[in-house]
Formats: sequence, C-alpha cells, structure tokens
Amino acid sequence: TGLATPSGPCAAGHYCSLGAASARPTDGVTGNSCPRGSYCPLGASVPLACPPSTYGNTTGLEECVQCPGRYFCDGTLPDRFAPCPAGHYCPPSTGSAQPACPRGTYNPILLLLTEDECRPCPAGSYCGATGLSAPSGLCAAGFYCPPGAADQYGRLRNESSLEVCDPRDDGSGLVPPDNVTAAQWALAVAGGSPITDFFAGRAGPRACPPGHFCPEGSELPIACLEGTFLATERAVSRSECQLCASGSHCNRTGLAAASGLCDEGYFCKRGNAMPRPETGVLNVTVVATGASLNATVLVGGGPCPEGHYCSAGTSTPSPCPNGTYNAFKGKGFGGCTQCPDGFFCTLGSERYDDKPCPAGYYCPPGTPHAQRFPCPAGTYSNRTMLRSSSECAPCDGGSYCPGAANTQPAGLCDAGFYCRSGASTPTPLDGVTGDRCRPGEFCVQGSTLPKFCAGGKFCLTSSGVADGDCFSGYYCLQGSSTPSPTGETNADGLIGNVCPAGSYCPNGTITPVLCPAGTFSAASGNRRLSDCAPCTAGSYCDVSGTQEPNKTCLPGFYCPAGTQFPSLPCPAGSRCPSGSQVPDACAAGTYQSRPQQTDCLLCPAGFYCVNGTATPLPCPAGFFCPNGTRA
Repeated sequence: TGLATPSGPCAAGHYCSLGAASARPTDGVTGNSCPRGSYCPLGASVPLACPPSTYGNTTGLEECVQCPGRYFCDGTLPDRFAPCPAGHYCPPSTGSAQPACPRGTYNPILLLLTEDECRPCPAGSYCGATGLSAPSGLCAAGFYCPPGAADQYGRLRNESSLEVCDPRDDGSGLVPPDNVTAAQWALAVAGGSPITDFFAGRAGPRACPPGHFCPEGSELPIACLEGTFLATERAVSRSECQLCASGSHCNRTGLAAASGLCDEGYFCKRGNAMPRPETGVLNVTVVATGASLNATVLVGGGPCPEGHYCSAGTSTPSPCPNGTYNAFKGKGFGGCTQCPDGFFCTLGSERYDDKPCPAGYYCPPGTPHAQRFPCPAGTYSNRTMLRSSSECAPCDGGSYCPGAANTQPAGLCDAGFYCRSGASTPTPLDGVTGDRCRPGEFCVQGSTLPKFCAGGKFCLTSSGVADGDCFSGYYCLQGSSTPSPTGETNADGLIGNVCPAGSYCPNGTITPVLCPAGTFSAASGNRRLSDCAPCTAGSYCDVSGTQEPNKTCLPGFYCPAGTQFPSLPCPAGSRCPSGSQVPDACAAGTYQSRPQQTDCLLCPAGFYCVNGTATPLPCPAGFFCPNGTRA
C-alpha cells in the first residue's frame, strides 16, 4: 500500500487486470495465469489468443508453441493441433492453409510432412488438380501418362509452355481438354481453326510418339515391333504400325522411320528387320503394361544370290549385266566381275568357265554373248577360247574365207588369181590379200603367190610356160613379158633392160655378164665377150665391167693394151713416166741403172753411154769423156 507508482510489470505467463497486487495474480479477478490456447508476454493485461500455426496446450505460456510438422494449427482450437488432411502436407508451423499436394501428385493418407511425401500420380493415370487424395482418372487414348502426369494428355505439372491443339487433326486419340467447353470445341472444329488458349500454362501433351501406340490408360508407349515403323504420333493400336518398306530395314522396336537402307549385297522385302537378312521367320515377344504381346515378324529378303548384285536399298536382286559374272552370294555391283577373255558371260551369269568362246569367234574381256565377236572375213578359227581378233588365223595362202565366223577355209583361189594369207574371196583384187595374175606371171588354181616368168625368159601369157629366151644384147629378170625389155617395170620393179655398157648379154641372160678386167665397153647392147675391147695402152682396167679406161698407168710401170693392173716395171736402161704404153730407152749420154724409174741420169765424166744404157761404159784409152758423153 501507499505506492506512488506500480511496483512493476505483470510477470510473463500471467496477465494483470486492474488492481493486481501481485506480479503473478491467481485470483481470476485482478489477473491469473495465462490460460490454455493463449500466451501472456511481460506486462500483459489480458491473455492473447495463440495465432494460426501455433498452439498452447498448457497454462502460463509466455509465448505459444510452434505447430508441429504433420499437423496444422488454424486458430479455431488454439489449445491443440489437428492431423494434416489427405491430399495435403504440413511442415512445422502450418496454419489454416495446409499446402496442397501439387497437380501430378496425390496423397491418400494423413500426416504428411513435406511435398516430397506426396505420391506421384501412377503411370497410366493423371492427377489434374491440387490436393487430390486419389488420381483424377485414366490417361486419354492416343497419349501416355508417365508417373506424375498432371492431365489426361500426360503433361507434367512443372511444364509450362504454350501448346496448340489442332482440331483439324484426324482426331486419333484427341479429346477436348477439361477447360474447353463442348461449344468452344465444336466451334473450333467447324471453323477449322486451332485452339491455342486452353493449353496456356501447360506443356505439350504426352502424345504417343512416332514408332509407338498407346491404348487408353497407357503408362508408357508400346513400341512397334522390329520390321515395322510408325511415322505419326497418337496411335492407339498396334495395327497402325506399318511394315518397313521394301529395300529398307527396321532393326529395332519403336522406330518412327526405317533404320536405313538394306546393306549392299542383300535385298529386303517389306517388313524386313535386318540390314543383312537371312530368309526365315523371327519370333519376337514384347512385354508392355504387364502383358506379353507375341508377334511374328517375317524377315523378307536375304543375301543377294549368285549371278546377281544388290546395291544398298535393293528390294529385288538385279542380274549381273551381260559381260560379267558373280560366283558368290551377298555381293553388290562390284561383285559382278568382268568376264575374262576367252569366255562369254550372259545376263545373270553365276560362272564363266562353262561358257568358252566357240570356234569361229573370239571373246575379249567382258564379252556379253557367244556370237558377239565373230572372226572377220579373211580369217578363221577351228579353236575355242580365243581372246582377241589377232588369234583368228588368217585364211591359208591359196585359199579364201568369205564372210565372218569361219571355222575353216571355204575353198581354193580361182585359176588366174593368187590368194595370199587372209583372202576373203576366190578372186581377190585388192593387191594385199591377192590379185589377178599380171603379164610376166602365171597362177594355177590355189596359187599363194603369182609365179614370175623365170629369169632369162619372157612370158607373154600367164599360162606358166616361158615363151622363149631373152634376146642377146638384153637381160630379162623374173617376170619379163618381152624378149627385149628396155627398162619396163611391173608392180615389183624392173623386169629387164638393154645390156648396159661394161657388160655383154648372150641369149637367155638373167644378169649381164661384166666385161672382164683388162677390157672395157663404152657401148650398150653387147651380145658377146668379143664386144668387150682390150683396155687402151697406157691405161689399165683393174675391175670387171669397166665402161671407159680412166686409170692411167702408174709412174715406173708401162701398160700395153689389155693391161688389168700396172704389173710391168720399167726395166733398167729405160724410163717410164705416168701413162707409159712401153718402156722408153734412155737416150745416148744418159743411163738408168735401176728398174721402175721415171727418168734417166746424165752419163758421168770418164764414161760414155749409148741408147738404153743401164751401166755407163769406161772411156777408152786415148779418149776424153766429159759428162754426158754419148760415144
């Protein structure tokens, strides 16, 4: 009593009304301990109700207790907490707004603590709202719903792009979304305009992807089998999977397009599952949604057969072209090997050695059929497996081979003609393979070459018998058609001529006879040896056939008429200058003691020299003999 001011604030955990005599009143009139469901801070005059997210389950609280996890405290019963309801979760301090399990999840039980404890919507179903205690329903046909799908088209709750749904689609599995009225949908379909607003805030639907099909309630797409593909989405039935196209292969399940072309060396029919098929049947078991789908996939095609080639993407084997062969399976175009020479290969040949080139033909590399390359006219062949035209034998001399593909000569060349090797007619005129016999020649039937009239003879006809000897004064080579040729020629050259100077030609001369050494003849047409004149005195004719004496007798020698070579030395006592016909005796007063000299020496003093002196004579007693004394 007697206080001028209050003693102090009411104690925490209590409240003090007017007239409180204690910091912790308990009379219920001037104050009391703070009741359950409330709290009393220091100096409280009245109890304060526990706010949402807290509670007070005892008296005398200075502050309320935080609501525990898995429960909520909404303030309606401040002295207690309630269990978190199904479809929600309650972290500590949850008040009146319990967080709802998000779209794509649900919760069928109480007392969840965190969002992570919300269960993902099961596969094949969707959870299209928040706070669900059970899934909203099954996934729409043509779509699949993985765990956590937030709508019937399989979208997840955290996908937020804008999608366009086009009612002009064929409608396979497509149904109006929940937030589009039937009137809006009908209007959109009638107008043919895409609806773009009802998917705002969501991602693209989980449309059944290409290569798969999704019946209603699919939790995952079911893959099309090997050997099939599906290019479009939203398929609802396996019947929509298409067989792999011919020439391609689909080597795994769930393909939106063929895996690729059939490998080179193989061919693929529709529904083929392998790039290198082996003809047969493949049994495949596909497990989906807990059910076994047994399917049989026909493997169409196989290795390219012998005699054929298969490029990549082949549906039907192509025969190897003419001129090639292929002895192996499983080959591309490069496997068609060029037919070797000596053989021919028709379309689709598996081998070549059973097709040798026939007689009368030749087969270079790549020959397409037996009669492609006949041996040409003028040739023949009685052998097989010829490789080139050069192996076709020229028609035998004296025979002819008409046309092409001869296996032997057709017959003998006609009389009056000759057939060299390679004649194609019995009367050739080309001058190469044969020709008509000419004057100076004769040809019997089967002649290989014309026979010339014999040398020294002449032939006016081609009968093969000489008409006579060549005339004297002329010479006749083989093939002469006249007895007195004067330089005529035929295709082979000169046939004869007048006997040339320096020679003589008796009857029947083939080759002019040369005038012998020591003689000469400047005239032509000589008939006998006597027509050759002795070589002129002072000259010599050392070779046969001399036409003019043009070699002067050598100094120191003398050459009488008919000299073949300067072999007569000038004797002592004489001199022989160049061109001497006879020795010239040394004049009186001169001498020459040596032979083969061209001049004489002056007789020395004390001696005298008469004509033809070889040795000077001593001057007789009683005489005086100066140089050059004659007698």
